[in-house]
Amino acid sequence: MPHHNVTVRDRAHFNALLKKEPAFDGCTLDGLNLEDLDCASLELTNCSLKDANLNRFSCPRLTLSACDLEYASFKEADLKEARFDSCKAVSASFSKAKFNLAKLLNCDFSLATFLQANFFGADLTGSRFRGVDLSSVNLTGVTLTDVDLSLAALRFLDLSKKKLRGVNFTEADLSGCNFSEAVFENCTLASANLDKARFDGADLRGAVFNALPLGQVSLRGALLTPQQAHRTLFEAYGISIVEE
Repeated sequence: MPHHNVTVRDRAHFNALLKKEPAFDGCTLDGLNLEDLDCASLELTNCSLKDANLNRFSCPRLTLSACDLEYASFKEADLKEARFDSCKAVSASFSKAKFNLAKLLNCDFSLATFLQANFFGADLTGSRFRGVDLSSVNLTGVTLTDVDLSLAALRFLDLSKKKLRGVNFTEADLSGCNFSEAVFENCTLASANLDKARFDGADLRGAVFNALPLGQVSLRGALLTPQQAHRTLFEAYGISIVEE
């Protein structure tokens, strides 16, 4: 049976509980210092870890469900193959954390820090990264479905050949991004910074945008709907159609 509704006093108290059972439900671990902790298995459900220190934390079987991680620190943590489900991690720090093959599902990472984090092969379905700077992260092989990247920075990232489903790029900084041969389905690029972005061979028919800034983006071989193409050309050349 998991530890239920326990307020963990300190690291020694946590270690004693962990030895008995690695599952915690409804527990409070706010401000706890678990820096450099290495454990085989840990399952946290409906727990609060506000301001907790998990820098360089490592756990090969980690599951966090509906946990509050606000302002928690996971710097350089080894979170490979971990599962974060419906967690709130607003303003948390994950600098240099390893999320390889992890599942970060339906979580809120708004305003969190991910400096040089590694998301190789991670599934980010349904999660929110509003206002987050992801310019230095590794997004190789990630799954981007129903992800909120509004106001986020993804400068010069390589997102070529990706299938982007339901991604919100509203007001995101996409300058220098490579979207070559990417497929957009039910995505929005409204008011995004697209300076020097590449969409060569991309299928943009499932993207919503006001107009693509010709001369600033590369569109060689891109697929557009007639409405998208007309809007882009009219905006670029200042053309107006007047119905008589």
